[in-house]
Amino acid sequence: MAQTTRCNWQARTRVEGDFEIFLQILSVHGSSDPQLHKMTTLDHQWFTLEKAIETGATVSYNFVVLEEGKEKTILSSARSFTSSGFELFIDDGVLPYPHGAHHPAETLNEDRVQLHLNLGRVDYRSRKDVLEIVGGEINMPLDRFTVSVSLLDSSKQRFVWPPNGSTIEGNQTDGVEEIVISAQCLQDLNVVFHVKTSDGLSEWEGVVLADAFQSKWGDTSIPVLSKGDAKVGRLNLSYLVVEIAKSDRFFADQPRLFSKWERLVRLGHRGSGSNVSVSQAGHGPLFCENTILSFNEASKKGTKFVEFDVSVTYDGVPVIYHNYTVPLKIKDGNTLNLPIYTLTLREFKTFSPTSQGETEKAEEEEIVDASEYTSKYSTGKNKKQQKHNDHFETPQDRFMPTLQQLFEQVVPETGFDVEIKYANTEEVAHMGLGVQPERNSMLDPILQVVFDHVKDRNVFFSSFDAEICRILLLKQSRFPVFFLTTGIGDCHCDPRRTSLMQGARYAQLIGAQGVVTNSKAFLVDAETVLSSDMHKKRRLLYMTYGSRNNNPEKIQAQAAKGLDGVVSD
Repeated sequence: MAQTTRCNWQARTRVEGDFEIFLQILSVHGSSDPQLHKMTTLDHQWFTLEKAIETGATVSYNFVVLEEGKEKTILSSARSFTSSGFELFIDDGVLPYPHGAHHPAETLNEDRVQLHLNLGRVDYRSRKDVLEIVGGEINMPLDRFTVSVSLLDSSKQRFVWPPNGSTIEGNQTDGVEEIVISAQCLQDLNVVFHVKTSDGLSEWEGVVLADAFQSKWGDTSIPVLSKGDAKVGRLNLSYLVVEIAKSDRFFADQPRLFSKWERLVRLGHRGSGSNVSVSQAGHGPLFCENTILSFNEASKKGTKFVEFDVSVTYDGVPVIYHNYTVPLKIKDGNTLNLPIYTLTLREFKTFSPTSQGETEKAEEEEIVDASEYTSKYSTGKNKKQQKHNDHFETPQDRFMPTLQQLFEQVVPETGFDVEIKYANTEEVAHMGLGVQPERNSMLDPILQVVFDHVKDRNVFFSSFDAEICRILLLKQSRFPVFFLTTGIGDCHCDPRRTSLMQGARYAQLIGAQGVVTNSKAFLVDAETVLSSDMHKKRRLLYMTYGSRNNNPEKIQAQAAKGLDGVVSD
């Protein structure tokens, strides 16, 4: 009997109406026998279908819509893939509206710039009300109102917030939902805000010009005026500007594929293990983390994916390195911590230590004396780990590669979890990192290297930075994206990272393939999240990281709760 792969199609549309979407399988193994399969939906936005396909078969398909059981409209050109693994997830993104209409937030082939707005402030440390009243016109608490948004010179794009017909209550939003406006260029993003109270007695207006968005990410406040041009108050918002890198390769008409080669996918942490890891038997890694030898060693052990962090140097070269900074000892014996984005590639290769490491926040019961561990190029080294890592002697053991070198020298059967390293506002303040690189300019060289060298390698992206994940999904349509979150016990300034549920909501909102979270968070919250209506609408994939994943019993406990993948040393 032929082996089969369970194929899970996922697609979404953003239109209301009485219609049904069907997946039309055009051919399997070149045999043409078109068949329609009705897709399931709970909210008329996400559409899903699960079907067993013979492993190794090449499948060609497209989507059609039937309106009132009569008209048949093709929603996409034919796409194809080869079924592989135990389970395959096929994400076809946002389908065009019936009759060729597009949602403004998804017209990547027509618009070059997108503005993403969160009303209020996303940063918990500077949380503000959506609307602050400073004039004397309002003598009652402002707790129910709506905000509509449009471009100054266009009536085509007008968005009402909240989108479900309700009102903003308590003058706060959750920081997850957002408003999206598209334009041809940044200078077109002149935006008008219309505020209306729920009783209909008061209406105000505010205008923000494109110059306010020049930094492409941040917070701003705009004056809100009455019809008589009297200042009533100010509207607070967070914004993100996404610039679409126009490249046919980035936006090929193909689905995002993620293959589970086994029920629980194994990912090697920084290759075959981080430098600070110590197994239950007391053994450390054979090779220095994030080196070619470490990645290939993980592949020899049967690991399907390896995880690593990517930063970009001052001269635009993506490099593999876990920390935000490179320690440099100076003559007086002190250490300077140099941010990677301030170093050229030559400087990075000159200054980067042969054995990376930062004090890692490990669970006390699982890593002995973790609090004592730092890089041997700063203040010392964990004594238990010292005896395992002293053998990193050869140049290959110690060499920190570029992203291009990983693609060229790691065996092609090994998949890559490309984690984009980007410091949040708390980390910037704590480490004194200074102004961070603008996200669009940082991601473009990473995407260029990936598309130039990927060939047939399995690749997906991940990041703890919510905006990075959003931008990655908009800049390319080929590779899946996972949102990284600590998920529990983290008083984080970003509400999207404060719980597994919030992280899953955000991943669902932006169309990410799944969430990578701390193993403790998954053990605590998996049942709640996986039984939620959100998960029933569209299945996200869940992976975990953390020192618990070096314990087989704790991995089994997570697998029993529905875990899809585990990052371990």
